[in-house]
Amino acid sequence: MFGRTAIYDIIRDNSAAGAGDIIKAVFGQLNKFRKGAEPEDDMTLVVVKLI
Repeated sequence: MFGRTAIYDIIRDNSAAGAGDIIKAVFGQLNKFRKGAEPEDDMTLVVVKLI
């Protein structure tokens, strides 16, 4: 399971990036984790940056 910890780590590692870049980083790592397997369900991610 990809899990919350992986998401938190990606967000922490990209905290200075914009919301769009954080989304790309999360989906990029998720694609690596899946190793080419098709997702079993839809994936939606919303990132809101407060400055």
